[in-house]
Amino acid sequence: MISSRGTALASMLLVSLTGCTPGFMTPSALDEPATPSDSLPPSTFDPLQSDEDADGLFVVFPVVDSSRLIGTWSGVDVYLMRASKKDHYCALIYKDEDSWGQGCSGLTFTYQLEDIAEVRVDIPETLLDDSWVRLDENVAIRKP
Repeated sequence: MISSRGTALASMLLVSLTGCTPGFMTPSALDEPATPSDSLPPSTFDPLQSDEDADGLFVVFPVVDSSRLIGTWSGVDVYLMRASKKDHYCALIYKDEDSWGQGCSGLTFTYQLEDIAEVRVDIPETLLDDSWVRLDENVAIRKP
């Protein structure tokens, strides 16, 4: 019989040996070399110079030169970027010059652009129903 302490130690050892840890993993697309298609559309960003907004509050913003085009679905491009805060990421949904938006967060998150598209980042497959389409291992999209 293994005690609960022994089970906990065995679980920690298994995590150590496999190199896996629970929770958010860095999206693998962000570790790939950038290609010309990874550049954001010019109408989307003016690079920010500071991580404080006008009220002096900390804001999380995308690191624009880390952008990767994850995929295109129904005429909508989805980009993923690192964020200004460690272990945070940003998703940008782009349909055209007038229909785009981005959201940043740590861990798993969902971002919706009006009635155009909803994107989920690092959501386990078990939490996605048939309405979701996987663009890669960390990003899924659907019509809201």
